[in-house]
Amino acid sequence: MGEDSPLELKGLVLDSGCKVSKPHPDGLSDELAAMGNAAGSLLILGVDDKRREVVGIPVEQLDRLEAHSSSSP
Repeated sequence: MGEDSPLELKGLVLDSGCKVSKPHPDGLSDELAAMGNAAGSLLILGVDDKRREVVGIPVEQLDRLEAHSSSSP
């Protein structure tokens, strides 16, 4: 099973300072807007979308990710 219109997989990339470098807020907001137009959409973070492998999100980075996701460009 891969990505399709109701499913989007996104890996999380942290730089050396433990800041979120990917997904970029602009790209993420575009994905979310497109998904908002589809019924039953699902965004899963922490999954490498090319390899379809669960890479996870470090527990200590969850607050940083939440702040990143809600930041304005």
